[in-house]
Amino acid sequence: MDKFGQLLQAKIKRLGKSTTVLDKPTFSSENKVGIPTSDIILTSNSTTIHPDAVKIGDKNFYVSEFGKVYTGEIFRGLIILSNKDKDYPLNNIRIDVLATYQNKNITKTLTSKTIPSIEKGGSFYQIVEIQADYTDTYVIEIKSRYQCQQFKNQLNNLNIDAMTPSQRAKYQNKESFQINFVERDVYRNFNKKFKFQTKSPFNVTQNTVIRKNKYFMEMTLENESTNLFLQSVHLSVTNPNLTCIDLNQKDEEDEIVGSTMKKKEIRSYLYIFEPKDGQKIKSEDNAGIGTVELHWQNIFGDPGGIVFGPFIYINETD
Repeated sequence: MDKFGQLLQAKIKRLGKSTTVLDKPTFSSENKVGIPTSDIILTSNSTTIHPDAVKIGDKNFYVSEFGKVYTGEIFRGLIILSNKDKDYPLNNIRIDVLATYQNKNITKTLTSKTIPSIEKGGSFYQIVEIQADYTDTYVIEIKSRYQCQQFKNQLNNLNIDAMTPSQRAKYQNKESFQINFVERDVYRNFNKKFKFQTKSPFNVTQNTVIRKNKYFMEMTLENESTNLFLQSVHLSVTNPNLTCIDLNQKDEEDEIVGSTMKKKEIRSYLYIFEPKDGQKIKSEDNAGIGTVELHWQNIFGDPGGIVFGPFIYINETD
């Protein structure tokens, strides 16, 4: 019986944050620096969405189109659930949105709710956020269950009273839908998955030498992502026997990070590590030195943060 066809449709658009603070949320399709002209994103300055504020007729952004997601960033997505039926609303829509980190085997619930109805030909909007903490493959799964008068009409055309118990059991246990013979109603299931991969936004290398009983470390930072605004580069000393002189600061609290860091741009940072209490550095030691924490804002206006290290001095004389 090929009845009770799917009436629900799901899409995802990537959201960016507006750089202008407004009293009311505004939405627009605009080109951002660093994005090809063909890739237009939906921007907003609020997580509160009114359906009338979103232009659905423009280009829809599927997973392959909304740009790369980088480790340490926040992925903000607008889920659009649309009712394809032009005659009846969908009712009692249960929606669960899950995010799975495949390699880590971690699943998180992003939202779980019941929507009273989606009007005929209408849509429901939900913003979800994923903190991309790992370089991994992420799967956003949308699960739903709903009712519709159209299904009831189709059910009335069946002679369900004449069905045997085994026939009824078949319709009660189908994966795509279930018939409640007591309520004489149909519950339709929906499931769709969207997948994207993350990668590190930076390629970080280090070169450390020992001179005059000090470690001299040069860290090289290459931007592997799109244009971004590098907000801070902070080194933390992990070796309790060392102190650090940061040569990348104008004063004690002003780090030299610049403004926009272009794709494939390379920057170098210099640090000097001195032993405490006049201790002698031994060239044969393999010493842990420190970690570097980076913070930036991507082209979508979302913040990012990642830690590299610990950096280790390795004696290569052998």
